[in-house]
Amino acid sequence: GIVSDTDIVRRVVAKHVDHGDSIDGVMTPKPTCVSMSDSAVDALGTMVENHFRHLPVLDEKGSVVGLLDIAKCLYEAITKLEKMKQKDGAKGGADVDAALASLAGVGGAQAAALSQLLGPLLAKVAEGAGGDGGVPTLRKVLSGRKAVRVSPGTNIRDTAIEMAEARKAALVVEDDALVGIFTFKDVMNRAVSKEMPLELTAVSSLMTPSPDSVLPDMDVIEALQTMHDNKFLNLP
Repeated sequence: GIVSDTDIVRRVVAKHVDHGDSIDGVMTPKPTCVSMSDSAVDALGTMVENHFRHLPVLDEKGSVVGLLDIAKCLYEAITKLEKMKQKDGAKGGADVDAALASLAGVGGAQAAALSQLLGPLLAKVAEGAGGDGGVPTLRKVLSGRKAVRVSPGTNIRDTAIEMAEARKAALVVEDDALVGIFTFKDVMNRAVSKEMPLELTAVSSLMTPSPDSVLPDMDVIEALQTMHDNKFLNLP
């Protein structure tokens, strides 16, 4: 099985499960895995297709040797795209799909999932900066998707329930101003593992205050690079 910080929030905190219960009721059983010989971009295709954030890595004997995070896979994909741009590896919009297939080394549903995610980025590589084929902005990508917003006085339990329903980190907002961020990892590391009283602890006491943020007209590549450079998993 595999258990993540998201599982702890969704299946333990939000469901009022006793922290002393067995992990087998919380974990995802028989998780999909990748081998050490698989490419990171191939693994990214598996993650995007199945909405996974993590993939266990196995050796040739089937023993666990590591855990792959989608952020690392995505950054490798972005790095390869940048190298393609430098080498002018994609010539024209008609070659985008072929370039993507070459980049990913996957087929079928994985290639389709990667195409949906990375297609606009490759289009920019093919067409150059500017024009309508450029990398989408955060405003476009996040259009219609509501953020989880809580006030500083909201308790950890109620915050976690909202996070679990939306599967998103919580933005702590006071008088329309962003004052903090509270993530799934924060719930696990700062609340559950510390055995904090969830109904009596305000999110303001455990949040990360004054988080960095970006403007909605930043493009996706810039945002991903900002997250990678600063080791952010979430970016308001």
